[in-house]
Amino acid sequence: DTVTLKSVKSKAKKVKVPNTLTINGKKYKVTAIGAKAFKNAKKATQVVIPKNVKKFAKKTFAKSKVKTVTLKTTKLKKKTVKGSMKGSKVKTVKAPKSKKAAYKKIFTKKNCGKKVKVK
Repeated sequence: DTVTLKSVKSKAKKVKVPNTLTINGKKYKVTAIGAKAFKNAKKATQVVIPKNVKKFAKKTFAKSKVKTVTLKTTKLKKKTVKGSMKGSKVKTVKAPKSKKAAYKKIFTKKNCGKKVKVK
């Protein structure tokens, strides 16, 4: 019982993606973020990704103003973030301490489509 977050509408500067979404009275874990999911979050410059997310679609952050992505998840792999930063303004990815070294190898220009700094 999982769901892909397709779009976020918000006027906040910091957007926290929920861990679960309730659809028709049933709870689903958010395990993936869709392409251009943050383009309708017009003022968002920071996004917090929850612990259950395992995959970003290609161009997840495209056409958005997001500059900083904070990851709570430790489940991302090289192939599940491929092309996710293409067409985005993301400059910084804040990784959990336990995954910082691994995420530095994953969030490379060649793999995610944009040079970003992993902190």
